[in-house]
Parts: sequence; structure tokens; C-alpha cells
Amino acid sequence: MKEKRQITKFKQEKRFAICDDVFEQIKDFNIDDLTEEQKLLIDKLILNEELKYRYKEYCLCRECKKPKTSSKWCTACNAKHFQQNFKKWTSGNDDIDKFIQDTQLSATIWYKALEWIPYDRFYDIEYIKNILQKADDPDMEVALKSLVITDKNAAKETTIAGKESTEEMISIKN
Repeated sequence: MKEKRQITKFKQEKRFAICDDVFEQIKDFNIDDLTEEQKLLIDKLILNEELKYRYKEYCLCRECKKPKTSSKWCTACNAKHFQQNFKKWTSGNDDIDKFIQDTQLSATIWYKALEWIPYDRFYDIEYIKNILQKADDPDMEVALKSLVITDKNAAKETTIAGKESTEEMISIKN
């Protein structure tokens, strides 16, 4: 079953890939100011409609040569980078780890990816309205919201944190 999922994933990735010669022809186009000639060339070279839309909307990822899924996010590359770090962190709860990892692999934009931040990294924690907390992390400022989870196998308390910024992720702490 795992092999079938890998083959399907490979086919999907291939479907959204642009071959090297097409990439070389369009990589330097300014998608905000395409000439009529450039638009015609794109229509001629990129036949897959979703791929064409994503290219025109978000441009190409220079790393994998695929159209990005948002202006500052490439799902394929970000998933690969997150996956390389899976063994470098743990929440201490396999279910939470899997949940976070699944969001990292499937996120199509930065704010849909969760990232584990150990609670001991936070400092200057402020309570706001008894349920929301503001805290600083060495890498970002975060807002913490406590949630009670009733599943016995899940953590008793989980916190979701995040700040709107192109470089920062939403995070969970247990």
C-alpha cells in the first residue's frame, strides 16, 4: 500500500513539473508584467491548466522548477525541508508529532504548516483575557491559545501559536 502511495505521489509531482527547457525559457519572466508574446509562449509551453494558473499566479520555485502554491511557498520544497527535520524534534507524543508532520507535508501556504516549539523556548509570557497568551520565542513573537483535548491518548493541553508573517509558522506546544 505504501508503494502505491509513493507511485501516486510521484505521478502527481511529475504532473506539476516543468521540464528544464521550458523552465529556462520562462524563468526570468516578470509575471506581473508579461508581454503578449510571453503570454502566448506560456500558453503554448504549459498545457496543464492548473500548472499554468499557478505559474501565472505565483511564479516558479527556483529550487524544484515547479510553480509555487502561493507567492512565497513551494509545497514540494517546503515539505522536503520539513521532512529532513522530522528526527530533530518531538513533542513527546506520537499522535501530536504525526499531526504536525502531516500539516507540514500537505501545507500549500505558510500559515497552514504547524511547527513544534518547545515551551521552554518561550520568554516574556503575558496573559491576555485569561485564555490567550503572548510570548516571545528567539525566532518570532507568538500568540498562545490553550485547548483542552478530551482524547485520553492525546495531550491534556495543547497550544496553538502563530504570527502573520511570511517566514513564520503556526506552532503547537504540549
